[in-house]
Amino acid sequence: MPGLDGVDLYREVERRQPGAGQRMLFISGSNVVPDYEGFLLVARPAMLGKPFNVEELRQRVRQMLDGA
Repeated sequence: MPGLDGVDLYREVERRQPGAGQRMLFISGSNVVPDYEGFLLVARPAMLGKPFNVEELRQRVRQMLDGA
């Protein structure tokens, strides 16, 4: 995402439509983004860590859809 990381995208989505960020699934293998740990504690987005397999992704998406 040129000029935007996942945290910035989440914040922009939330700014434009409050609550919409909770429908995002973060997939990450790193926490080196500045402020990332604090962001996770405050925003509590859905998260899937790398490496993951297809079944883990399916399960996480199902959980998100069931909670909608």
